[in-house]
Amino acid sequence: MRPMLELLAASPLLTIMLVLALGAALGAVPFGPLRFGAAGALFVGLALGALDPRLGEGLALVQTLGLALFVYTVGLTAGSTFFRDLRRQLPLMSVAIGVLLAGLSASVAIKRYLRV
Repeated sequence: MRPMLELLAASPLLTIMLVLALGAALGAVPFGPLRFGAAGALFVGLALGALDPRLGEGLALVQTLGLALFVYTVGLTAGSTFFRDLRRQLPLMSVAIGVLLAGLSASVAIKRYLRV
């Protein structure tokens, strides 16, 4: 195991390709009714990074780009149902806003009453 980690630490491009390949494989495997999909690469990257901290050194740009692409793909996946779910939750959000406004008005009234 140690020689493999040494090889991966010496070759960041090989590490990235290994994470992508294993992540795609993990993302395609169904776990009951769900699959990891794009998150498979994220979990493989986290697991590999936990084995040896040197594997992520000098890859700040790639890490940032990978995180941005991950968030983008999750957004594309969830985007089709976002506004439908938002419309469905509108009554609950209205109640939450009402509670927040009631708390705000109570705070302002207490402040004025106590002259704080």
